[in-house]
Parts: sequence; C-alpha cells; structure tokens
Amino acid sequence: MDDRAIRLFTIAVGLPRGNGQVERLNKTVLDALATMGTRTVLDALATMGTRTTSNNWDSNIVKIQQGINSTKHRITKATPSELLLGYKLQTDNDMPDSVAENEELINVTKLRKEAAQRLERNRLKQDLLFNKKRKAPKMFQVSDLVLTKVTSVPGNHKSKKLLPKFRDPSRVVEILPNDRYRVKEDRNTTRSSRPYEGVVGLESLKYFKFHDN
Repeated sequence: MDDRAIRLFTIAVGLPRGNGQVERLNKTVLDALATMGTRTVLDALATMGTRTTSNNWDSNIVKIQQGINSTKHRITKATPSELLLGYKLQTDNDMPDSVAENEELINVTKLRKEAAQRLERNRLKQDLLFNKKRKAPKMFQVSDLVLTKVTSVPGNHKSKKLLPKFRDPSRVVEILPNDRYRVKEDRNTTRSSRPYEGVVGLESLKYFKFHDN
C-alpha cells in the first residue's frame, strides 16, 4: 500500500461521517438510482438474475458516473474530469457546436491550485459554523461500565419498534483517538453466548448504573 500512496482508515461502526466523502457520494449514487426506477442497490442485487428495466441498476451506473464527472462542483467551480484529467467530458447531451469548445486546453495546475484554495476556505467556514454548537465531550475511563447503542438490526421484515435500543452492559477496555472506545460486553451482565466487542463512538455510549431494588 505504501508504494502506491494508499492509506487505509478504520472507522467505528454506525458512524458513517468517519468516511464522510465516500458516504456522501454513495448517497448521491443511490438517489440517482432511485430516480431510474431502482429503490436501492440491495433490492437490485436481490434480483440480479432478472433483466428488467427497474432492476437493471448496473447498466445505469455508467450514466450516473458520466453525470457526476461532468457536473461542475459548487465549491471548486470545476468538474471532476477537469481537475483529474484536464479536459471536459463530452456527454450524450452535448450539442455538436459545443464539442469544439470542450477541446480547448485547460491549465490543470492552475485549476487544481484554485480549487484547493476554494476548498480550504470552505472548510474553515464550515468548521466555524459546526464548532459553534460544540462542547467538551464527556470522557470514559478504562473499566467503566457502559451501554452501547444498537446501530444495526436484522433485516427479517419484522417490526423493530420493540427491539432494545442498547446492548447489554459493556466494559471500556481501551481508549482510542478521536473520541473512540474499544468496548467488550461484560460476562457478568450479558445474556449472549458470544459477548460483543468492537470500537464505538462517544455519542453511542452512555454510563450504565445499577438501580437498587
């Protein structure tokens, strides 16, 4: 991975913002597929054996990719193809007269520099707005007894209203950077034969307190 400048990141379960850029693009793709008659990729995958218009999601990916790569970004003021490849894509909707205009040379170095400056200015602005409502987080210590929020449930088409919102009590076994904790279900309190262990974000934790009868 190092020789190709590829970095792998591990994110906590149930915290998609830890991989925010990818999750945001995934949502864009899913929304686009929905407008083409496919409800979700998972629904489509379940019917990949049938070649119907509503479930032919894979054939629509090319159109969506072309649309994303040829759409000007609100912040960078450029399209992804211009920043990556140095030219504008010719789409199926381009008029013949506009093809020659798209063939003009683009100063990629200048375009990327300007885009980077705009992105940095926008990042500082968004940080300022976001941090206005932030406050110091509560901290947990190793061996604290906590409850962890359930972030996924079985897809068995049954009502989920009465399912527990939190797992059985767990112990904090390690404090990780960026307000993350490694927890493990306490064998003295869990009813499961396979105690849960995983990395959890701060907002998915709360103290567990015993109540005297």
